[in-house]
Amino acid sequence: NDNFDRYFVEATDCDAEHPSWEEHVFVLNWQPDELTTWIDPTFEYDAEGRLVSVTPKAKPQSGGGLPTWKKYERQQTPTWLAVESFMQTCFPENAKADAPFDDGFKIVLNVAIGGYGGAPCTWGQDTCQTTCGGALGSELVLSDISVWELAA
Repeated sequence: NDNFDRYFVEATDCDAEHPSWEEHVFVLNWQPDELTTWIDPTFEYDAEGRLVSVTPKAKPQSGGGLPTWKKYERQQTPTWLAVESFMQTCFPENAKADAPFDDGFKIVLNVAIGGYGGAPCTWGQDTCQTTCGGALGSELVLSDISVWELAA
């Protein structure tokens, strides 16, 4: 898949009639050997209200074939494998099987502006100031953050 590093979030053209994006749900499932992310999935709950499944949103026609979810598996993700190799070489006493995800972490949320070829605002181009000027200085508004841990 040529689009392994990209997701489709929303079609936007950055003009004055579209000064803000829609609200979205971003989901991260973190397991010892895999990370899975979704954008705007559907959730299914059991009778007790426990989450039992997450279904990816269908690829929208305007998304250019980009997925709305992605699974990163330890043995298939070069950067994950590189960190594992680095830890075993440089810090063997800390090179646990689930490193670097075995330590506490912080969730950092931000507004990122820019894109890949064909995006209205591409890094290193003046279009980030002209075409997408309304996005610069944007405010990130959060309506909810939820974190769950599976019961042991």
